[in-house]
Amino acid sequence: MKGRESGASLKDRVRTAWEDLPPVGPRQQPPSFRTLEEKHGLPSGIFSRVISGKTATLTQRNAERMAQALNVPLSWLLTGETEAPAPRSRSPEAARNLAIEWARWEQIDERAIQMVQVMPLYPYSPRAWLCMIELCQANLRLGQGPQQPPDIGTPGA
Repeated sequence: MKGRESGASLKDRVRTAWEDLPPVGPRQQPPSFRTLEEKHGLPSGIFSRVISGKTATLTQRNAERMAQALNVPLSWLLTGETEAPAPRSRSPEAARNLAIEWARWEQIDERAIQMVQVMPLYPYSPRAWLCMIELCQANLRLGQGPQQPPDIGTPGA
């Protein structure tokens, strides 16, 4: 996963850590950025600014609070040089729903999202599902219909 690779950016590490938070609520999604910001005394909108790349560094205080909110070591959050936290598992449906939420946030064509919603629930990560949505969007732009998703393997195999 991109946020776990050596040399990953702060935005990749934050997004990876957020994706791995235990799902909550009826939609089984990670806690909202707003909830984390309020609960941990972080400035409003800081998660969105970091993940979008608008903010590339954090103050020490905000870094400490963000690491606590994301339940990751501060040193990993800041540098990525220590061992990455182990990914937490989520259901295939929750992973796909999270990817759909990201796709809508990124204003991806709704037809591409609908194409993915009718696919079987493969055990993909949220990031893999988002790539699938982007592939469907690319196919739509080329005038092609949906295609069988590539076999990217089974997690943990």
